[in-house]
Parts: sequence; structure tokens; C-alpha cells
Amino acid sequence: MEDRLQWKAQAKSVDSDWSESAGTPIHCTEPELISAENCACRGEVRESLHHLRAALRQAPRNAKLLVRAANVFLQLGYNEKALRVLRSAERCASSHALQVVIEQVKFNARQPDVGNSAWCTDSALTRFPVETMLRVFAYLDLPSLHAAIGVCQKWRKWGCAHGPLWHTIRIGRDTPSHSHDRGRDTLSHSHDKERVKRQLALLSLYLRRGKQYVRHVTLGTPVADSEACRRHMKSVSLHSLSVTCYYTYAQTWVDVAIKMSTLCALTINTTGAKTHPWLAPPLRLDHCQCRPLKLLALHGTPPLHIDPPTLRLCVRLEHFSYSAPTCAAALREVRRRCAVPIQTIVHAAQDTLQELLLDGDAIWGVDTFLETPSIPQFGQARFPHLHRLQAPLKCMVLHALPDVALSTLMPNLHTLSLQVSLPRTPGGTSAALLQFASAVGPTTRHATLRITRDSSTWLVKALLQVWTQLTSLKIVWDDPVSMETPMLESVHDTMQRPLTGALLVRILTPGAFDPHDTILCPALESLQFGNEASIRGREIAELVAIRVMLAQCCSVATARDALQRKKLASEPDLQWPLATRFTTLDLSGCRELQPDLLPFLKQHCHVVWSAELAEQARHALRPSVSARDRLSTHYR
Repeated sequence: MEDRLQWKAQAKSVDSDWSESAGTPIHCTEPELISAENCACRGEVRESLHHLRAALRQAPRNAKLLVRAANVFLQLGYNEKALRVLRSAERCASSHALQVVIEQVKFNARQPDVGNSAWCTDSALTRFPVETMLRVFAYLDLPSLHAAIGVCQKWRKWGCAHGPLWHTIRIGRDTPSHSHDRGRDTLSHSHDKERVKRQLALLSLYLRRGKQYVRHVTLGTPVADSEACRRHMKSVSLHSLSVTCYYTYAQTWVDVAIKMSTLCALTINTTGAKTHPWLAPPLRLDHCQCRPLKLLALHGTPPLHIDPPTLRLCVRLEHFSYSAPTCAAALREVRRRCAVPIQTIVHAAQDTLQELLLDGDAIWGVDTFLETPSIPQFGQARFPHLHRLQAPLKCMVLHALPDVALSTLMPNLHTLSLQVSLPRTPGGTSAALLQFASAVGPTTRHATLRITRDSSTWLVKALLQVWTQLTSLKIVWDDPVSMETPMLESVHDTMQRPLTGALLVRILTPGAFDPHDTILCPALESLQFGNEASIRGREIAELVAIRVMLAQCCSVATARDALQRKKLASEPDLQWPLATRFTTLDLSGCRELQPDLLPFLKQHCHVVWSAELAEQARHALRPSVSARDRLSTHYR
């Protein structure tokens, strides 16, 4: 370091022997150089580099400036940058004295400073083989890869030239302003056109870098709505394609996707629909050239048209996801036209299906699959690999299977989402639902119950009794229910009432109704509520306190006695714990929770709740009239 300071002083002493080169006078860049040197002495690397960049831009061909900048680079530990600057200084040096000083500074730049960690790190990174760095880059996602190749010119050169690194392309969704004139979709504003142009340029750049190695593409709006984007996609061979587009382009993107012979996964999300997607013509797969898909996700689109090409495309599905909003579920003819294709796809892929996710009010409407005709079956439906089910049982035609071993139909199911409602058809019972829950009870670990006005408390309690291995439970109220609690009501009458959040908490609380009742869900660790207004907080505090005592090997009677004494400490009277304590309580959907009880809850588990979330839940509260009744009135 002393040698560097000596050569720096010597460089300043020969100013009179140096002739000025063409460019900006030295005094114009002197403040920037002084600031860079001062920042380097204080160890402020980023600020020093900023001032150096400004100085070099003002006088790129000034030899004196370049030598002083090289000394600053040496002080910061960027020896390679110093050598590049000195090579530029050699080309514009006009005196022998200057050439001597440059050679001396270059000699210092070639000597590693052991005490300078920046030099050690830089030299170690530059000694990595190219193959090793490319293997490291291969573990990075696209944003991290952009940051990595911006470290130095070598890394950028390696990264941009190596096509396999750019196997995944993501052009994020950006909301444009659309104007609709007689069915034609146009980008109305100039900034929308500029946004499309910018995204197309980025897509073209990624495709040039990835070349034939591009395998996964995710496109958002507005670039996905342009014809140029679809032309780009016709020239690549993809394994997965995910598109978020305007709803009128759904069929167009399906036509593009089915021409890719290597495609395995297809996801289409639509936006801006003015009418319900079930009122539009179904998506057709004419001239399909791709092999059977493993993943198919359609959100806000019409169902697929059921024909031999569609069945061949879906026969090996492992993941099927479909969602549609509310609006058309009350139209009987629409249900018959759109619910049957969903059932047909599910049963066509029953041998390979692992995840089935159906969402939206149009799917979960209690009448959606009520009158759909039975699809032709050549044998008993069986889903041997299904481990996640979020769909009405009527969609899978499991509610009508009499006297079968349901546990053999789904032996690996561990995540389940059900809508709990009493059948409203003549002669309907809840026996099929309870039989199904009992069959999958030993393997079910995560459950979501969707509650309607037809959900009786006794039915939910019966379901929770058979799920002894349940670790997480989420309750979502699809329909608002009455929260009036009659005084001095018997337990039998209470069980016949529609389920509320407060009533569910009482059911889960050991000994709330009867000290000898079976403890429901003893392995439960996570509890979440959605769209709930009856919970105030005291019942939750009692549930958490009782579970804490049971986890400490206390009996139910001992735990309740300690709760009455307002102490959560008591001598254990059992050898084994009767239940586990809660680790997570998600109360973000509870609109009327009292915040003063949160400190107690947070002492014993992680609580998800905030005033902002509660306010959002209040604003998202549905009208008192259910979607089904509102639609039936609208179409009457």
C-alpha cells in the first residue's frame, strides 16, 4: 500500500511534464476525482466508483486523469479495472515521463495485495472455470440470473452466450387500457403501445439468447394480446406455456399451444370478460399435434369441447385446475353444457390424476352438478394417485356410489376441500358424504370445509370426528348464516342449527358441551377462518388455553378447572398428551375479532391478524342474498 501511495505522489509531481490530451480540461473533472479519492480513503466503495465513472465520462482520453483513476481503482482493490484504464492511458500518453509512471502503476496492479479482501475475492472468482460458473448460473431464476451477469463483463459474456441458461422466459403481467368497439379489441393509448413494444423487444432478446433451449414461457398482458407475440411462439418448441390474456384470445392461444409437439403443461388465464365464460362457445382442439398433457389449468375460460382429440389430450393429466366466476350457475341448460365436460375430463384422467382443483362460485354452487347426466363409465371410478382434491364430490360422481370400499378409490389423498351441505334432492341423505370422509380419514392431513346455509352443525362435527390425523383445518363460509343464538338451547337443538365460526370453536374446544365427549382433531396444529363474523375472541382464547393444557399431559377436567382459576399451570395427571397445541391461528378472515385478546393468543401460537386485514374482510363481505338466490331472481 505504501508503494501505491508513493507512485501516486510521483504521478502528481510530474504534472508539468505531461502534455494535455484532447478532451475535457483536467480542472473540469478535478472535483469528481477528489471526491473519488476521498471516498476511497474512507472505504466508501460505491460512492467512489460513482465519482470515478463521472470523471471518466467527462475526459475519456485524458492520460493524467486515467492514471489518477487507475490509482483509485488500485486502492479499492479493482486491479483488473485499473489495468484496463492504464491500457487506455498508454494510447493517449504523449511524454516519456508519463509512460514510465504508467508502467510503474501497471506493475503494482499486477501484484496482488494479500491484505485487500476485494482483490482476493475478485481474483478467486476469475479463476473459476467457465463450466463451473455456468453450472452455478443454472441454479438461478431469471431475476437472479440478470443480477449475476451484471457483476462483470466476463460473467455477462458467459451468461448471454450460453443458451441453456435461458430455458425459462417470464414477461410479467402488466394491465393495459383496452377500448372495445364493436367487438374489436384495440390498445387505445400510446403508452400501451409502447409497453407492448418494450415487452416484445424483451421477449425477442430472450428468445435469441435461449435459441433452441427455451422450454418454459410465461406471458402476461398486454404482450400476450399482440399478434407478434403469437408469431414468436410458433417458432419455439416448449414444454410449458402460461398465458394471461384478454378473454377473446383464449381460443387463439389454444390453437397456438396444440401445435407444439413437445408441450406438457398449459395454463391460460383470461381477463376483462364482459359475460360469463360458460355463455361462450367451448374451446376446441382441432388439428391437435401435441402429446397428452400433464398439466392443464384454465381460469375464466369456457370448458373444453369434449371430443376424441380432447380426451386424447387429457388422458394422462396429473394436474387439472379450472375456475369460473359466479353468474351462470342458475341456468340449467348452461350447467348441462359445461359441467359434463368437466366431469368427463376428470374421469378420463383418473388413472394418473394427482391434483384436482376446481374453484369459483360457478363450480361450488350447490346446484351446479345437481342435474347433470351420468357420463358413460366402463368400470368403477378410481383415483389411485390423487393426493389433493378440491372439487365437489358430485363432480367426481362419488356421491352416488353405493356400497363400495371408498378407501380403495383414493388411497393417497391427504389434502381435501369439501362443501358441507345437506342434499336437497328428494330422498337425499348425508350418508355418502360421511362414508367418503370415513374412508379417506386415515390419510387426510389438510382439510378445507366450505360452509353454506345448508350445513348443519352435527354434520360438520361428524366429519371432524373421523379425521383423527388432521393437522390443518380451514373453514370458509360461502353463504352468510344467522348468528342469533337462542337462550337456554339444548345441545340437540344447537347441533341442528347452521354452523357459525363461534359454534365451530365450541365444537373443537374439549368439554365445551360434555366433559366426556371425544376430542375432535387431536393432532390439529393450524386453524384458519375465512369470511367469518361471529367470532369475537373469547371462545378462541378458551380453545387455545385448553389445548395448551392437554399438550402438557393434563386431562380435560384438570384443564377446565385450571381455566376457571385463570391459571394455565397444573400438575399433569396423564402419561401421554391428549392433543397437540396450536402453532398457527389465521384469523385474518374474522371481521369482528376483539384486538385486546391478541396478546394472550400470541403468547401460545403464531397469530395472523391485523386491523387492515379485518377492514378488507368487512369490505369484501358479500350481500345478505346468496349468489344462487340473486341469480334465480335475475333470470326469473
